[in-house]
Amino acid sequence: MGPSIIARNYAETLLELAHRHGDAGTVEAFGRALDVVVELLRREPRVREFLETPRVETAAKQRALRTSFQGRVPDVFLRFLLVVVEKRRQALLPQIAREYQALVDVSLNRVRADVALARPADPELQREIVRSAACWCASATACSTARCATASRACAGGCSPRACPPPPRRASSER
Repeated sequence: MGPSIIARNYAETLLELAHRHGDAGTVEAFGRALDVVVELLRREPRVREFLETPRVETAAKQRALRTSFQGRVPDVFLRFLLVVVEKRRQALLPQIAREYQALVDVSLNRVRADVALARPADPELQREIVRSAACWCASATACSTARCATASRACAGGCSPRACPPPPRRASSER
């Protein structure tokens, strides 16, 4: 099994835990906690090296994580993190975070977009971009049920904000 498949499996497990132990707020809290851990690993190479080196015993890594995160992240999330370390998958945490966020986005029918501008946007332009994106995504979501593969794909470019493509024509032998 490749690292991306393993990361996806861990992300699916974390999302299931979040749903089982809470609501949408818990799902978002787990995502924020995972982002904090990944950002710490990115910002602090010594922490990352400590967690990833095989020279440090797993129990010592788990003690350090408990000390650092107990009371700061949800308990179920902390137990998940301890299992990731126990299974020696801590190097996959950035991939797990990306996969988790992608799963959350799909489950909430949320689309992320980057907007490139030639100059900084003033507050009015920022509001207009948000309004346009909301309208476009709502339009794409509405048309996606009948004609597009998924709402997230539709918003990402499968549908035009003004009109959906016509449904594919089936050959008479397919009817």
